Amino acid sequence: AIEKSLKSLNLFHGGIADKQAGKYSGGMKRRLSVAISLIGDPKVVYMDEPSTGLDPASRKCLWNVIKLAKQDRAIILTTHSMEEAEALCDRLGIFVNGSLQCIGNPKEMPRTFGLHAFMQSAAQCRQIFDWMTQILSFVNQLKGRYGGTYVFTMTTSLDHEKDVEEMVQQLTPNANKIYQLSGTQKFELPKEEVKIANVFQAVEVAKRNFTVFAWGLADTRLEDVFIKVAREAQAFDTLS
Repeated sequence: AIEKSLKSLNLFHGGIADKQAGKYSGGMKRRLSVAISLIGDPKVVYMDEPSTGLDPASRKCLWNVIKLAKQDRAIILTTHSMEEAEALCDRLGIFVNGSLQCIGNPKEMPRTFGLHAFMQSAAQCRQIFDWMTQILSFVNQLKGRYGGTYVFTMTTSLDHEKDVEEMVQQLTPNANKIYQLSGTQKFELPKEEVKIANVFQAVEVAKRNFTVFAWGLADTRLEDVFIKVAREAQAFDTLS
């Protein structure tokens, strides 16, 4: 029974079955848990997000095993994947904030609850429109605030961090330091106040006065915007 269960989930051949479970990858441990749960032919099996962390091939293999196993036993499965729920479940229950909202056949539920969902959406149309208008306004503010800057980075010894700050202030008094660690500093430079040629000239002058290990000038990245947006989360919560 053990060998059959391991083979069904590709955990037997190639010496895999002889390895200690502690040396398995996360996906292999997940498959091993399912294999163990089916040993002994139990009539009821509980599975908590069995395919989490699996690659597509392993997930398909696991689904096939579960489909075969459910023919002569009851399997209670929790998942956040609607694709998995539709592929494996004969009856589906949907929970929201810990409360059961509906239950039924996955193929029938869209017909049963679809009209209700449409009517609810229609009734809330104006509210949703107003909410989206506020969100779009907020996004436009973000574009204006964060899309109009360059990100200037320079790495020097700790002794010359102050020199870098003075150089940046000469480029624009409205520069904003956003990062500093072990000699590496990052500054936001307003595009309307800084010419790229002037930045290159300032760096060349700096190189003659002290050692510059590395430097760079880049447009605002998505990562930079994300950090900014995270800091503005309180304002976003107020809108929503």
